[in-house]
Amino acid sequence: MERFYVPAAGISSETAWIRGEAFKHLSKVLRLSPGDAVEIFDGEGKGYQGKIREITRDEAAVSLTGMVAQRRESPLRTCLVQGIPKGEKMEWVVQKATELGVSEIIPLELTRSVVKLDQDKKRRERQERWQKVAAEAARQCGRLAIPKVHMPQTLKKFLGELDDHDLLLVPWEEGGEALGAVLEKQKGKLDRLRFEEAEGASEETGREEAGCLYMLIGPEGGMAAGEVELAKASGGINVTLGPRILRTETAGLMLLSVLQFLWGDTGR
Repeated sequence: MERFYVPAAGISSETAWIRGEAFKHLSKVLRLSPGDAVEIFDGEGKGYQGKIREITRDEAAVSLTGMVAQRRESPLRTCLVQGIPKGEKMEWVVQKATELGVSEIIPLELTRSVVKLDQDKKRRERQERWQKVAAEAARQCGRLAIPKVHMPQTLKKFLGELDDHDLLLVPWEEGGEALGAVLEKQKGKLDRLRFEEAEGASEETGREEAGCLYMLIGPEGGMAAGEVELAKASGGINVTLGPRILRTETAGLMLLSVLQFLWGDTGR
């Protein structure tokens, strides 16, 4: 069944309106017709089953027949804080992290980042592009929520927004505590970070109230020692991911996969 992202503003109690690029894909590429079954998701966690009722010149009206009951979002709220890599690597990271269930992605401008976004216009253009990649990845992998991709920011700004509910893991190729040992020590906090176990949590606010698990990944040249120390001073835990040095586009996804298996929804 074909899936389409429709923002909540385009969905009523009985009808969803597919417009823009999604409509072009429906009509020009897929060539769907009235009566065809489709699935709609609003990017905020809700999904709907429906059938195309009418196709006009610039939109398709879908009659909604029911909700998607299957839970598709991980109970563990995770945020990948990625030092911006060069070329198309960031798009690849955004796509794969979305497939693995990440909740948010924060592109980070670090000392050794090859990519330098020295203007707000460039930052906005990259952020919008990465957000589109996340939306398309969510559509393809069956998610109901689209991870939020933040504007590129500095390490200082990111660290300044952490609070006591959060857990920050900082993999570093130059050393740190073994990942398994750190996860064992932090088991209690990781359990509390699971959305379904957050006391009094609601679908809209529970994840924020429960805190978030942040993974801080350096760019191609890694993080500078001063940056690692700054993260540790803000409560970050320095970890090693094993004896092999992982590329920037591999490290975060490897860590996210482990966490989703142990505390998310891929191993349960």
